[in-house]
This record gives sequence, structure tokens and C-alpha cells, in this order.
Amino acid sequence: MNNVDIGAGAFIRNSVIGSGSVVGPGAALGPIGVERASTLTSPTSSTLGAVLGDYAIIGANSTIKSGTVIGSRTIVGEGVLASGIYESNQTVMLIPALDIKASHKQS
Repeated sequence: MNNVDIGAGAFIRNSVIGSGSVVGPGAALGPIGVERASTLTSPTSSTLGAVLGDYAIIGANSTIKSGTVIGSRTIVGEGVLASGIYESNQTVMLIPALDIKASHKQS
């Protein structure tokens, strides 16, 4: 669609990207591997990739699996693996696990 910004190194296959959307550098949208029937002569595939609504933002190095729908104005943060359906006006972020260890000071 119009006014889409695609970052360097992004991989996009068979996906629909809404107007004003941003795909960060290194992000991957749609199927990583496409299986084709031996009788198929076209290099295209009928496998649907990702669908992004208008003004959606996909962060750097995120992966959006095939069939995933990202609603309008939804933000997917950096390094997120997304699949399924995300409603409009959401923020999806990667929450790193914290490894907190008790401090044992000897006196």
C-alpha cells in the first residue's frame, strides 16, 4: 500500500502491508520456506504470509509467521516472534526473563 517504510534486510513474502506501516530492519514477514507442487511452473505461491493493518509497526529483527494478522496501529516490538491475530491499537513487546539471585554477603 502507500507510504510504507521497509527497513534494510527485511524479508517479506506473500504479505499484505497496510498504508503507512513500518517494517524494521531485519524483520521477516510471511513464510520462510515455500513448498511448491512439482507441477507448478510459477515461482509464486498461494501461501498467505502476514497481513498488516494500516499504520502497523514491526520492530527490527521480529518474525511474523504465516497467517498472522496485525491490526491497524498495532506495534510489534524488536525481536518478537508473532503468530495469530492481534487486535488494533495493541503493543506487543518481548519481555526478557530476569535472573535475580539473592546476594549473600559474608561479614
